[in-house]
Amino acid sequence: MVSRLGLAPVRNGALEVAASRPRAIGRAQPSWLLRATFIAFVSSLPFEAALQFGDERLVSIPRLLGYLVFAVALLQPRLCFGTAPRALWWFGLYLLVEVVSGSFSELMAWEDLFDNVRRVIQFLLLLLIGYNLFRYDRVVRWCLWGFGFGCVAMSALLAAGVGAGEYHNAPGRETIFGVGPNTLGATIALGAVALIGMVYGRGGVRPLMKACVWGGFIILAIAVARTGSRGSLLAMTLGLLTLVASRGSTRMRIRNVLMVMMAFGLCAIITISFTSTAQRWQSTLEEGDTSGRDVIFRSAWQMFKERPILGWGPAVNQAELGYRLDRPRRDTHNLLLWLLTEVGLVGTLPFCVAVALAVRGAWRGRKGTQGLVPLALVVAVLTTNLSGTNHGLKWFWVILAYALASETYVRGRSVARSNRRFDALGPIAATRLGQLPASAKIRGLAGIVHEPGV
Repeated sequence: MVSRLGLAPVRNGALEVAASRPRAIGRAQPSWLLRATFIAFVSSLPFEAALQFGDERLVSIPRLLGYLVFAVALLQPRLCFGTAPRALWWFGLYLLVEVVSGSFSELMAWEDLFDNVRRVIQFLLLLLIGYNLFRYDRVVRWCLWGFGFGCVAMSALLAAGVGAGEYHNAPGRETIFGVGPNTLGATIALGAVALIGMVYGRGGVRPLMKACVWGGFIILAIAVARTGSRGSLLAMTLGLLTLVASRGSTRMRIRNVLMVMMAFGLCAIITISFTSTAQRWQSTLEEGDTSGRDVIFRSAWQMFKERPILGWGPAVNQAELGYRLDRPRRDTHNLLLWLLTEVGLVGTLPFCVAVALAVRGAWRGRKGTQGLVPLALVVAVLTTNLSGTNHGLKWFWVILAYALASETYVRGRSVARSNRRFDALGPIAATRLGQLPASAKIRGLAGIVHEPGV
């Protein structure tokens, strides 16, 4: 029987509180086609700068899969574009400043400005789609496994000599398909962090998969050593160190420390075994050799001081830096210096705020089901950009999207915890209501539910 007010069921003349959980509103799920295309796209990212073809090498498998992801996402627009992270708007402000900076630059070609704007818009769409899809744990798991083992496949091709060779500007440094060794090393380092993070940063992995991961990690470490990239090895090291601070029992933490130390030992042994790589590290540690980056940094900083507000404009900053260093164009080899010379302080600030929001999301997300994997990947990505400019690669934006989405898993746990408290609260509230006078049973319903100590 229900009371006349329809508030709660009445049994034996007493008003009771229904202890049922509020009915959850189910959210839409990504279709199998959307999941498959996005997972295939992320898995192909290690080959982004490798398998290029066409007259101007503008077509690649990841790019074709990326266009397919955009097309399939239009079939579920509310799911893929419905929720935008705050970082997206800060990146949008950076894009606006880039347009303004390029428009006021007397050396800027409109074709170059259009290409830069188009490319950034594509990255922002990728960030938006990735953020919405990474809120589904199944998508996250398959993407991380796919990206990690995609890097293993890339490293295996390098070891087998398929498309491999010595980089023309760096004797003793090997690469594959003509990709820059620093870019290749950074990608492989991220794959190593993703694989180790999936095993020891999230848990629930079978022993056979752990054995496969360690076998793949050895292949990845060998590939990083063959590229001779010191920044990539440092990024992999810091990313793995982040996994040491995992939550859990003391036994789990000790296990993670031992596994990370074993990974460091493998990397050290493999690096020393390659003469050219060992010599590069020796010259860095003993002589402070930076392969000319100190000269590049000083010239880029001088450019920033000359135009600190809006910078030199996209593409113009590379041409101007190359002119000062007697080259056709030159990269700043540092993301912060790239931003300062490209869009000045006005454009660098919103970009840095957006990246900081991604770091904050990964930090908060460590308490959720994703653990420290997003934070470890973000740390590795930012480390690679200390000696390079990888924001023009798709995996940079995919990892930022994952870091931003990891925070939503903590919110989901909070909602589930609130529902469990409501379930426990119902019987207690019903008991309290039975002890009230009849005239106060309905009037005091809300007050009892929120009474301290209930």
